[in-house]
Amino acid sequence: MLNILDRQSISELLENVSVFVANKYGPNIKRIKKRFVPIISREKNIEKTLSRIKKINRQIKTEVEKENRLDKNIIFIKREDVTN
Repeated sequence: MLNILDRQSISELLENVSVFVANKYGPNIKRIKKRFVPIISREKNIEKTLSRIKKINRQIKTEVEKENRLDKNIIFIKREDVTN
């Protein structure tokens, strides 16, 4: 069976993806910023992260609309403080 990665790069497989969300990125973030909008979320709860992403949708859209090959800004989502 032919491995799909033999024929296409990962960025080609992710053709319709505009945004990556992670807790941290490695040194390849420099390459990621040229094609995708990287979001670094310090919030561990996925539902809270998705809710926060909805709130900053306009900021994300601005970055997505930047010309391809221009570095996109890294968007940070801080962890919500838990106080009782």
